Amino acid sequence: MNKKERLFCYHYYTLRNLKEASIKAGYNPKIAENTAIRLIQREDIRQLILSFDLEKEKKQLEKDVIAILKRIAFNPLQDSINLLFLNEDDAKEKISELDLFCVSEIKKPKDGSLEIKFMDRYRALEKLLEISNSDNGAQTLQSLYKALNNSTQNTSAEGALDYDV
Repeated sequence: MNKKERLFCYHYYTLRNLKEASIKAGYNPKIAENTAIRLIQREDIRQLILSFDLEKEKKQLEKDVIAILKRIAFNPLQDSINLLFLNEDDAKEKISELDLFCVSEIKKPKDGSLEIKFMDRYRALEKLLEISNSDNGAQTLQSLYKALNNSTQNTSAEGALDYDV
């Protein structure tokens, strides 16, 4: 595969338009569409474009996982605690308004009490640190520290949540 063909792959990946990709890669505009059709039929061209797509999907998945881990690690638990103190009728009405993202399990034993299990924040932090020490390095670590700093500032601004169970 020559340089023009690789450029075509890149431009097709970004533009998703055969004719435009062909022109941007430096092919003759008068025959750009025919050239693009000929190129896209080649297996090596399709494989390179697919590899670009897979890399983009992988990066998006990594971002999504990091966002979820941050939410587990730093999400406030007030709504979950408030659920403990709602009577059954109020709970049915207000449950859809509560942020229960960090709840992994809710049980209501026969005695009428309510048991709530939360996702493991410590494990989420460990995973975030593990990710930050991998490929992304300092950039991911900085965003983790920012999130941690913001989380502690928000907690102190809201005040401690006092309750007896």
